Amino acid sequence: MLAAFAAVMPFAAARGDAPARSSATCSDYANQRDAQRAADTRDADGDGIYCESLPCPCLKPGRSGGGGGNSGGRETETILARIQSVTDGDTIRVRAYRPRRRTYRVRLIGIDTPETGKGGRRAECGGEEASRAMRALAPRGRRVKLRTDPTQDRTDRFGRLLAYVYVGRRQLNVTQVSKGWSKTYVYRRKRFQQYRRFKRGELTARRRNRGIWGECGGRD
Repeated sequence: MLAAFAAVMPFAAARGDAPARSSATCSDYANQRDAQRAADTRDADGDGIYCESLPCPCLKPGRSGGGGGNSGGRETETILARIQSVTDGDTIRVRAYRPRRRTYRVRLIGIDTPETGKGGRRAECGGEEASRAMRALAPRGRRVKLRTDPTQDRTDRFGRLLAYVYVGRRQLNVTQVSKGWSKTYVYRRKRFQQYRRFKRGELTARRRNRGIWGECGGRD
């Protein structure tokens, strides 16, 4: 979490400007295989192959492409689930129904929001607002798609699943960053696949004084 956020000013109402849509582009990926695994860019010719202009290693539709590169041999895992609850601005609880029924605590990859003061931690400026923003994005019962990132561990040291979370075409991770309620977070300097996309959203939020950038001075 953003341990050094300081509650140096009163909380204010979240700004009403709409979040920037930060769509993934081929430049977000180092090679075609990574873009194919993510499958969140535009498939210009509709042949199911993403970012054909990128260098190999390459991956065709329907192939696993395991091993090599920076994935450590891990594959992208997709899980369909429903929201059970929101813990805070970057952590949720879901009940999966495919491929198997089970409950996951999910830590959203690439973001780190202010603390709310729960669990004995010190409350930080923007913590409650970040949680409210996530609850608005992920109300109880909402269907979501979880996607793991082969460049990252599957779970963190607390046993939480590390994933990108999608509601339809909207990714909640980068939405929190674009709305200004989170900074881009890289664990142990190991960048995740969509790092550049997140940084673009963060820069836009900072320039427009959204979220923590306007209410808390963007301190960390």
